[in-house]
Amino acid sequence: MKKHLIILSLIAVCVVGGFYIFMKNDSAQSSKDSYASGYLTGEYFIDGETISLSDGYFEKEIAPDSASKTVVQYFGNEAIGDISGDGVSDVVFLLTRVDGGSGTFYYAVAAVRTGDTYKGTNAVLLGDRIAPQSTEISNGVASINYAIRKDSDPLSEQPSLGVTLRLSIIDSVLSVVK
Repeated sequence: MKKHLIILSLIAVCVVGGFYIFMKNDSAQSSKDSYASGYLTGEYFIDGETISLSDGYFEKEIAPDSASKTVVQYFGNEAIGDISGDGVSDVVFLLTRVDGGSGTFYYAVAAVRTGDTYKGTNAVLLGDRIAPQSTEISNGVASINYAIRKDSDPLSEQPSLGVTLRLSIIDSVLSVVK
């Protein structure tokens, strides 16, 4: 009987301990996920206009009482690394902008980490109806890989010409580098 009581006590300790470890790790992961995605809410600057993303989304009417809207939203293709040169990891990702017409314009932006928050940069236009491929950060430079159409191709043609745009933070501005 004593032996069973000891075994049951050990099982109870293991279950409680395991539950505690699981909850601690789950809570830490949830906090990490929330911190990591903090760049999806903040201000970015597209064509001289301040865009305030909320969970990766922004919408405004183009004109009062108009059904047409400007919609800017998180597309993805994010890369994490130091693009600002301060030794702290930042995030580079793509946004799309639709202004009520048939085009979908793609932009690259950076979220520069400052303490526990991110500060959004200006947006760099990649093009209309492109085919994003990948984004990488290495040695302070973000490489945005995507496909475009040849100048002679109609917009109905699928993008097939590979392009790489290299970006870096220069004087607090997201800039194209050679």
